Amino acid sequence: MKLVALLALIVLPLVSFSQNENPNYNAEKAKEYGGDAYGMKSYFFIVLKSGENQSTDKAYRDSAFVGHMANINRLVEEGIMIVAGPFGKNDDDFR
Repeated sequence: MKLVALLALIVLPLVSFSQNENPNYNAEKAKEYGGDAYGMKSYFFIVLKSGENQSTDKAYRDSAFVGHMANINRLVEEGIMIVAGPFGKNDDDFR
């Protein structure tokens, strides 16, 4: 137990000195881009899996995607979405 305490007394001061501030951090730019106190911002990656409807009726498919594409365009214009798929076929290994 004394060994653990001795190691803690040696290691803890070294760890605290290794925490340096980033000289490239720009608080104004972080605030401008919506970053937190560390300049970080959260993003979400959402994967949707197709349902069982495999309709081959082109007119039906086109009409179904009109609203979907309008919504994607709206989200891009509002700056909420930056990337949209499809990225490839559904794959059972991609879960």
